Amino acid sequence: MLRCLSSLRLFSVVAAVVVAVVVHASTVVELTDENWEDATKGRAIWVKFCTSSCHHCKQMHIAWERLGDEFAAANDPPNNVVIGRVNCDVEQKLCERFEILGTPTLLYGNPHDLQEYGGEKDFASLKAWAKEVLVPYCSPDNIAACSESEKQQMDIWMNQEISLEEIDGMIQSVLDREEVVQQEFQARVQELQNHHDSLLNDHTLHCAAIQRHVQLLKHVKDFVRHSSKGVVVDAVQ
Repeated sequence: MLRCLSSLRLFSVVAAVVVAVVVHASTVVELTDENWEDATKGRAIWVKFCTSSCHHCKQMHIAWERLGDEFAAANDPPNNVVIGRVNCDVEQKLCERFEILGTPTLLYGNPHDLQEYGGEKDFASLKAWAKEVLVPYCSPDNIAACSESEKQQMDIWMNQEISLEEIDGMIQSVLDREEVVQQEFQARVQELQNHHDSLLNDHTLHCAAIQRHVQLLKHVKDFVRHSSKGVVVDAVQ
């Protein structure tokens, strides 16, 4: 009878644990082609693209769920950061859109300019990296993340009612300036390298002259030690 009661208690505990796991709502957002725009608009996102047959996807499942819980609890204001998942078995169109060639693939950042994550996939690594990188970005959809200067600049652009072509031209202009900055930087680096090479050459010549002087003194010392006269002046004369 006692054994039956113990077994019953054990069964009850196990059942409670199973129920708790089952009813735990995932905080990872299931992203689809249909809800993508609404779910990611104005937010920093990190998305795991996976398939049901992917072994590594299954290995990191718990870590990804924990990451979702972590950001769901920390988001203030809520939904600034989205930890998401895309099932490529179902959402083939969405996975093709982002050129997913293998799973798991982790893409992060601005939904309109996602970058691929290539780091470790354990929970500690994911959490540490996400805390540093997944921050809300300034955009017309997320004004709260903008600085005052960014808000003012955005107001100017929006009030001008500029066309897409004009925006493309502005982007290219900024990229051109970046190219100039890079070229100036490389030129400066080359100047420093040339200066370094010159200093190194002078240093080498000075060290060589010092070593020759030391060697000469050692030769003189050796000569004096073995000279019967014992005086350098007499030996030279």
